[in-house]
Amino acid sequence: MNLQALRAKWPLGIGAAIAFTGLLLILVHDLTFPMRYSPEAQAVGRLRDIFYRQVDFRTQHGCFAREVPQFAEIKNHDHDYAYAMAPETTTEKDCILKYTITASPVSATVKGARYFSVDQEGIIRFEKARPTGPNSPILK
Repeated sequence: MNLQALRAKWPLGIGAAIAFTGLLLILVHDLTFPMRYSPEAQAVGRLRDIFYRQVDFRTQHGCFAREVPQFAEIKNHDHDYAYAMAPETTTEKDCILKYTITASPVSATVKGARYFSVDQEGIIRFEKARPTGPNSPILK
């Protein structure tokens, strides 16, 4: 190959390298976008964490914990959501058998904010712009 042929292909190689770099940046952005912080995903994750801790608590004590702060590592609020437990069924010994834990947006003024809840069965429900109830859609 002669020197003139290489000089003629040089701009083509530079253009291909720039296009490849741009494509790579777009792909990396699209692949990492779902991993970015999501307050709703964090709220659902926290509800699942509390549910599993309730299962462990019941295994050890025979009934469920009364409040979220009974689990030392879990706070009853974070920057975006507040968590509360509402016992539904108790026995004569004040043992909780059924409960609902809710995750409510700290700022209800956020447009389209979703509310979440989980019960003793591990069923997570959601509602847009209002607290969840027993007939709220199930999060799949």
